[in-house]
Amino acid sequence: MIELRPLPKNGRIAITSPATKPHANKLKQGISYLENRGFDVVVGDTCYAEEHYLAGSDAMRADELMRFFEDDSIDAVFCSRGGFGSMRILSMLDFYLFREKPKLLVGFSDITALQWALYTEAGLPSVSGMMPAVDFCDSSEESKQAEEQFWRLVLDGKLDLEIPHQQDEEQVIEASFLAGTLSVATKLMGSHYFPNIKDHLMLLEDVGEHKHKLEGYLYKMEMAGVFQQLKGLLLGNFTPSEHEEYPILPTEDEVIHRSVKTLRGPLIKNLPYGHIPNKISVPIGIPLSLTLGATSRLSLETSLFDF
Repeated sequence: MIELRPLPKNGRIAITSPATKPHANKLKQGISYLENRGFDVVVGDTCYAEEHYLAGSDAMRADELMRFFEDDSIDAVFCSRGGFGSMRILSMLDFYLFREKPKLLVGFSDITALQWALYTEAGLPSVSGMMPAVDFCDSSEESKQAEEQFWRLVLDGKLDLEIPHQQDEEQVIEASFLAGTLSVATKLMGSHYFPNIKDHLMLLEDVGEHKHKLEGYLYKMEMAGVFQQLKGLLLGNFTPSEHEEYPILPTEDEVIHRSVKTLRGPLIKNLPYGHIPNKISVPIGIPLSLTLGATSRLSLETSLFDF
């Protein structure tokens, strides 16, 4: 694994769009938010480009990402939003560059494809968390609580979450950590960008998927032997689709339990991670300690910049 340097409190952040073009007003609000926190913000051309549902051509998006990593004046790269398109640029990336010029990458949702590929091909950790044109334009109280946790992670490298959970006996699991959007991660399966997940902990979430598609993604991982290789599976928020295709539906718990059968570690549900205002931000690709106690608490602990 490559060690990252912390984001300086008045550092320089580049915003890029490896997937879909951000909404102009939300991007403007996100830029203002970062500048008000004292950061120097550089906005990439992809944030204003458009090619169907993509933020410019594949070559444009890939080149801009690599250019920002190559630029020594930039301390961190924040993805503006998700959408679709990150997986389209993977074959165009020079993963040697990311090893030689490592820096903090922050993204979420569709950016899962990029983050897991960088972990697999370059050994580069990243943060699955808040994005400028999605989360930093939200002024709700829930969002402010999430912001505090996010900045503690990217500035100080500290993850020390405690979340309600109960089991009979205390259990401590040490493992490298993977987090992301289930449907995006599943689409990487069968490619060399999908990580070797043996003895990892995995945290998954998704948004707007029909129940039968959610079950399909989970069952594909089950059939591929993913779950039996993990030390544990954590599940976040699965925001339901507004319109389901079938009139008679299983519950989310039924979908999960009939799809995740070979998991040898604990299954932990309902973590505040997903397409929600108060989502937690977590690292991808570094060792983490998960403590499950009989005191109705679950704790996640690690240091992003010292592992």
